[in-house]
Amino acid sequence: MKDLPTIIFDFDGTLADSEKYVFEIFQKLSKKYLKRRLTIKEIEKLRLERQQNLLKHLKISVFELAKIISEIRKELNKSIHLVKPYKGIKKVLSYLKKKEISIGIVSTNSQENIKIFLEKNKMDFFDFLNCGTSLLGKGRILSKVIKERKYIKENVIYVGDEIRDIDAARKIKIKVAVVTWGFNPKEALIKYNPDLLSRSQRNCCCW
Repeated sequence: MKDLPTIIFDFDGTLADSEKYVFEIFQKLSKKYLKRRLTIKEIEKLRLERQQNLLKHLKISVFELAKIISEIRKELNKSIHLVKPYKGIKKVLSYLKKKEISIGIVSTNSQENIKIFLEKNKMDFFDFLNCGTSLLGKGRILSKVIKERKYIKENVIYVGDEIRDIDAARKIKIKVAVVTWGFNPKEALIKYNPDLLSRSQRNCCCW
């Protein structure tokens, strides 16, 4: 059994400042899938909602959203070399590794995109990557990672930037920390009672 603390990170909006590129691609694809172009105001409003309400607003199914996400991954590959980590994140990850804390990534983004990002930004800190997970499958993947790597659930924290990250962690009964610089803003996240909330990268070292 591994008795060391374990921190599992989401990628987009948590480690990688990719939201600008994702939003631009999403706007472009909205014309194809929604038959109209989403406005910036609409996207800002959607950031306050959980996934179920987002689907209702866009009038699409989970399967249609999965298709959009798949295309976003492919399009993002063209600009992934431009994506930077959030300021201060590399220092946090370096600190965690020095403390011998096991860290990994579970994300819906593709393994290819994440590997390019990590190599480009010299972020060789992670013990494992589990990428390309489905939108509704994060809880299942987190559970699988914990079981396969023989982590102790009580020692695991999942760190994300969305309401669905809180939902995924709650589903498998692990602690969840959320950051306020990603997709869902602080006022949306705080309603769902995460175990920890970080307003700045400096706070991450307190986990």
